[in-house]
Amino acid sequence: MAITVTVQPYAVDTVTAASVLGRSPRTLANWRAAGTGPPYRVAVGKGGPVMYLVSDLENWLQNS
Repeated sequence: MAITVTVQPYAVDTVTAASVLGRSPRTLANWRAAGTGPPYRVAVGKGGPVMYLVSDLENWLQNS
């Protein structure tokens, strides 16, 4: 018997997050600058890539 496993990412980059939300990466950058939009994190300290937790994106979509 074969077992199928689906693995979902824990966090995604800005381009993927924008695609999930149906927005452009620039819109997410504008939201970050304005202090709005879904929560995000900066990986590896200050200056690292911006990452979005998938659970945060799902919650933001449900509550916006």
